[in-house]
Parts: sequence; structure tokens; C-alpha cells
Amino acid sequence: MFHNKNVMKKLASSFRKKKSTPVRSNGDQYFYITEFEQTTEKECLDFDKLNEQLYFNNLKLFNDTNKKLANTPFKLMENPQPHPRPNNYERLYLWRQRNVKLSVHDQSLAILYLLSKGINIKFPDSQTDGIEPFEVIKIAETIALEKSENMMRVVIDYLSSMKLDNIEVIEQNKQKQHFLPQQEHNPCNTELQCSNPEHHTIKKKVNFYESRSQSLNSLYPTLDDDEGEYQYQRRNSIATGLHHADSSRPIASAPPPEYNTKF
Repeated sequence: MFHNKNVMKKLASSFRKKKSTPVRSNGDQYFYITEFEQTTEKECLDFDKLNEQLYFNNLKLFNDTNKKLANTPFKLMENPQPHPRPNNYERLYLWRQRNVKLSVHDQSLAILYLLSKGINIKFPDSQTDGIEPFEVIKIAETIALEKSENMMRVVIDYLSSMKLDNIEVIEQNKQKQHFLPQQEHNPCNTELQCSNPEHHTIKKKVNFYESRSQSLNSLYPTLDDDEGEYQYQRRNSIATGLHHADSSRPIASAPPPEYNTKF
């Protein structure tokens, strides 16, 4: 036991050399981690151990000082306070829980369902207790299963009973949507019947890419099926060095361009 205490003191002393003890006007010397995106579990545990050691050191100093002041008219009245809970590690775990990615639809449905049952939702700055947003889906599903209720039906009835007057907001949202850029027509539904390029003719491929760049002059001419196939075979033969694509048509004999690879 004594050996373990010495080890803890050495670890705390070594760690404290890297991190100077905070000096605050209220006398609080504890370390608090706030940037949870950039921290690790090990770092949080190390700071919590250091905070615990700081508390025990201050408590020992408090008791030893009062012993020395036993026969004097002086006495320390304010005991050192331990590090507040939750500690750094617990707050890291809570932060991760609060920032987990959930379905917007499922979470919204669960929150409204719990509100319809008179259950409060607790946010980080809330003064009253309740269910945290990351917990609502599981708890709402459990309650709905116990009551054999359809959450969607309950939520719709709940919102209808509130008689919300949101016509103006809905109209404003529609107007904003009207000014958003419209999604362009996808010619894949008509020009290209499937996503496999091997099933498309050259003509369909050319027309497809022309339709996607209407504001620019197309670099590809409109070809019929025979001419398109010939151009495809011609390009393929030049790239591979094979010249048997179509013996009735001459193929350019110019060598490929040389690229300067010396830098």
C-alpha cells in the first residue's frame, strides 16, 4: 500500500511538472478540460488523478495547519473542496453521448412523444431535470412498447391539439425554397437506362454529356451509331497500338506526343 502511494506521488509530480497548477482568484487549482474534440480518455484520467492528488495535498495542509493552531486563537474554517463531479473523464463520456449522430426524424418523433406524456427534455443549460436528447429514442420506444402505442399517431394527435398557427412560417419557407436553384433534370432516366456504361451506345453517351453542359459549347459532335463506333475503335487502336479496328478507313500514323518528364 505504501509503495502504491509513492508511485502515485511520483506520477503526479512528473505530470505536474509538465502542467503548471492553475492560479485563479477564487483559489480553485483544479484542471478542467473543455476541448473534448481534441482530448483523449487517457488525458482526462491523468488530469483527474492530478486533481485528486491536489485535493488530498490541500486537505493534509489544512489539517496540519489547524493542528499547529490548536493552542492559538486562530483556526482555519473553510475546508478545501474536492474536484466537482462529473470529473473530466465523466464529462468526456457525456459529451460523446450528446454528440452522437442520430436520425433527425426518429429523434424529433421521440422528443415530441415524450413531451406529449409530460416528460421534460433536459438540455445542457437546463435548470430542471429531465431526459437528455441522446436518450429520447430508446426511452420513447420503451414507453410506446409498454403502452402498445403508435408513436407517430400519438405525436400527430398531440400537435393537432396544440393548434399551432404556423401558416405564415410555412409560406415564408415555401418562398425561400422557390428562390433556391432548381435541381437540373437528370437525363439518366431517359438517355441512359442503367448505370452500366457497357450497355450504352456512343451516341447515347455523347448526347448524355452534351445535355449536362448546355451552357457550354459541346466538345463532342453528334454522331450516328456507325460513326460513333468507328471513332471509338479508332481511338482504342491508337492507344493500344493495334490497327485492325477498320481496315477500310486510314488511321493516323503520327506518334503519340512526347511528355517532358524532366523537372
